[in-house]
Amino acid sequence: SYAIERSCRMKADVVAQDEFDRTGLRASLNLGHTVGHAVESLGGYRLYRHGEAVAIGMVAATLLSERLGVAEEPISGRTVQILEAVGLPTKPKRPLDPDALLAAMLRDKKTTEGTLNFVLPRRIGEVVNRPVPAEVVLDVVASQGVSGTRLERKG
Repeated sequence: SYAIERSCRMKADVVAQDEFDRTGLRASLNLGHTVGHAVESLGGYRLYRHGEAVAIGMVAATLLSERLGVAEEPISGRTVQILEAVGLPTKPKRPLDPDALLAAMLRDKKTTEGTLNFVLPRRIGEVVNRPVPAEVVLDVVASQGVSGTRLERKG
């Protein structure tokens, strides 16, 4: 309960500092949400709770950050360790279709003109916003349990 209360206070503080999302600080609250909302959607909003889907998305974001050279230090392993320590999933329960995942991500509010935008961590506690090519996203989340024709054709 302490962690939940502290998290709520921290979120409220961030929102209060950047109520209208003008400085980019508020965007830091979106870490993991691009993939997370897609995972949640593909699970019919029943297979994953919001926090579980976002945890999966957080791991995807750290892996993307490392792959793209945005991360200043390895962070995916530590992220997985922390999420698993509190009982959150770090990969989907069952394989996800990459075409369906991509379609769901393209519906995300942070997507502009067909470009996927991600909150990517530079290190734990510091993030940046970056566009990420769809193929890179699909390659990275493949390690988390995405499978299907698109990835099989590439392999």
